[in-house]
Amino acid sequence: KTIIIADNLVNDYCGLEARYTQKNVNIGLQEIERIFGANLQNEVGPLPIFLKEESKNKNTHILFCRDYYQSDNPQHQEYLIKSGEHCLHDTSGVEFPKSIKDLAKDDNLINCSGLVIPIANMNSYLQKVANLDLLDASLPEREEKVRFLLVGFHTERRVFNTANMLRNLFGFQVAVFSHFLASSNREFHFNALRYQFPDNRIPVFNHIKELEAFLGTD
Repeated sequence: KTIIIADNLVNDYCGLEARYTQKNVNIGLQEIERIFGANLQNEVGPLPIFLKEESKNKNTHILFCRDYYQSDNPQHQEYLIKSGEHCLHDTSGVEFPKSIKDLAKDDNLINCSGLVIPIANMNSYLQKVANLDLLDASLPEREEKVRFLLVGFHTERRVFNTANMLRNLFGFQVAVFSHFLASSNREFHFNALRYQFPDNRIPVFNHIKELEAFLGTD
């Protein structure tokens, strides 16, 4: 099985309207157009097309993760101060663009309040879709059972943290595709692709043929 973890594909990160692009975490018009297409109402971008196609594959599951904060929660203040107010639970900033909105359901969505995906939520999802328990150390074949592809924003933050955890703590096959990643800081984005991922045994694919081979669709 392949599990695609799609992180922060929500309006505050990739919305085109001014109320979203002014957020500190927003990846910017150029990157939004590169990944989603020039108009978020049209499914012309490569990532929405890819996710819709993969959603039809019975051996592929898509797990969506997103920032989800409450401004009056003291435990969330550190993140909101550091990155600016974003993804508040009662705003449209946590909603998904129209082109992928129908793919994110309650049963394949994890709300996160920090730089890691809650292990308990991740484990529950894997038990459901892959009959796999992250905490079961007696699974030497886990590399062959499930592979992970990570897409989304920001490259150097939770995307990297999740990939590193899955690869080096739990021993799964993990990869990223550079054309489906972005950050609000391009320097950090490219440094992650050039150094962080490769240095931590996580391949970075730059060509579609590499991605297809990893997914087994070549």
